Amino acid sequence: MSKLKIRTKIILWYSAFSIVLLGVLLPVVYGTISNSLYQSLRSELHVAISRMVSSLEVDDNELAVDFDLDIENGILVCMTDENKNIVFASRNGKWLSNVPDTDGDNAMVTHNGAEWMVIGQEYHADGLDLKLFVGSSTASVAHSLGNLRILLLALVPLYLGLSALGAYFIARRTLSPIAEITETARSIGEGDLSHRIEGIVSEDEVGELAAAFNAMLDKVEASFCRERQFSSDASHELRMPVAIISACTEDALNGDQSPETTENLMTIQREGTRMNHIISQLLMLTRGYEGRYYVEKEWITLRDMLDSIIDELSDMATEANIRLENDVAGDTRIYADQSLITQLFVNIIGNGIKYGKAGGMVIVSAEGCKERTEILVSDDGIGMSAEDIPHIFERFYRADKARNRTGTGLGLSIVKWIVEIHGGDITASSEEGEGTMFRISLPNQPQKKQDKP
Repeated sequence: MSKLKIRTKIILWYSAFSIVLLGVLLPVVYGTISNSLYQSLRSELHVAISRMVSSLEVDDNELAVDFDLDIENGILVCMTDENKNIVFASRNGKWLSNVPDTDGDNAMVTHNGAEWMVIGQEYHADGLDLKLFVGSSTASVAHSLGNLRILLLALVPLYLGLSALGAYFIARRTLSPIAEITETARSIGEGDLSHRIEGIVSEDEVGELAAAFNAMLDKVEASFCRERQFSSDASHELRMPVAIISACTEDALNGDQSPETTENLMTIQREGTRMNHIISQLLMLTRGYEGRYYVEKEWITLRDMLDSIIDELSDMATEANIRLENDVAGDTRIYADQSLITQLFVNIIGNGIKYGKAGGMVIVSAEGCKERTEILVSDDGIGMSAEDIPHIFERFYRADKARNRTGTGLGLSIVKWIVEIHGGDITASSEEGEGTMFRISLPNQPQKKQDKP
């Protein structure tokens, strides 16, 4: 039940309530109508027996009946004396004399397979003791109740269907703003912080939620804009000082210096080069997140590109005693920006070399289908803990603070951005001491619209 949508829950609860309500009301309605019909029949019989009494005349112990008591509206009548001899009976009404004594109360009896309601009443006048009987078949009442049952059985599913349909439209109309809020949240998850919830003018709880959500988005967007502007401004401002430091260091190294000074200058030059690399990567990320990076996609033969990358990294791999393998089929192609994808593999394979074990390997393989290409980059290096995996794509995050610090701390952040700007996704799995595997999924078809990361 917890996995169902609110709209479905409303429909189910409303339908269940309707079923319970019908289960209570229908017997009450049916019972009320049934009692009303039988009471009406009983009233007709009492009227008939009253007319019988008013029509009787006794003169010197002689009984006279001055009106025709034959069948009236299907009612049968019968009169017996004190010895239960029939004094008068309407056509087919003689059998009423065999009904057990009833003094003003009705009795339900069966005659010739049909159910009858019979009322008996005693009559005493001028020495005469008579018993009056009136009876009527309940067939008409049973027929009416049968039609009522059929009508109720036909109306129940119709009512439940209309109730469910009405609940659906009410829930849909009521929850449509929630759907818009959900869609806005999805857009934000894809990086579009400019999207807002519009068209909700109600002042109910949903309207208050939308207003609070928009206010929160304004603050979040402003915060992100300030962060990106700071990264961009800081990167631009730092480029010139770093360039000056590098130039001055290189000039100083050309002169005669003591060994200690030369070592210090080389350290400054090395760190300046690393800082310059960090600044360049920060600028790339900033331009990318601001949508100012132009992506030029083309069809690339993946194996050939990887061969070139492996050749470029061969010296680094040989120095670390790491073997690089390209297991991608020769006909595997991807639709991507070659320079960005090249940097992606350089970063991932470079990490595999940097954190690999001596005598280990880094293997690249791919599995292609019509819609997407799955690329696997795995190594048997030192691996990472499960706590570190969710954070490895964050800027400047290091899984182990004591690890090699020659990198910039931005490599995997750039990898994730490159994958996302191509409409793909990347995941990582790792185990300490066993190695790491990156799974990259890229679309095989040109994207009609380039999504923001």
